[in-house]
Amino acid sequence: MRSAAGEPIVVPADKGVYFEAESGQVVPPMERQYDEKASGGKYVWMPGKPGEKGGSVPGSVTWRLKVTQEGKYTLWGRVLAPTPEDDSLYVRAFTDARELIPLTAWQTGTHTEWEWAQVRLGGARAPIPLKLPAGEVNLQFRVREDGTKLDRLFITPKADEKPE
Repeated sequence: MRSAAGEPIVVPADKGVYFEAESGQVVPPMERQYDEKASGGKYVWMPGKPGEKGGSVPGSVTWRLKVTQEGKYTLWGRVLAPTPEDDSLYVRAFTDARELIPLTAWQTGTHTEWEWAQVRLGGARAPIPLKLPAGEVNLQFRVREDGTKLDRLFITPKADEKPE
């Protein structure tokens, strides 16, 4: 398992932190694109025509997190997912030593405008917090369906804290 390049994103033990999707290490065919309505004007995705089935290729974006305290964390993503055929990604978390969250589907739901969606893994109806150890953790989103756009992320140790 290989760590993502770049400076780690510090995840505090007492409050949530935002980070841009395009700040991660992007592996094609996933790519960075521009949209003036996206946070910072950029987002990541695997290009595809809305409504056409495509995806499940090894394209990904990975961030290095520096988790300050072991615990349970809630993750949100700001997404644009125009159709039911363009509304999912895979999520994975790992360290250099072990897999923390195996590659699991995240069904974002359909969002025709940029909106925050809570990451609910494996089709869960209720949020399942991510159990993360203290130290460096790699968080990865991989292509499941082309056309799903990811703009920004928010991770928090507080289950009731929501992104703005």
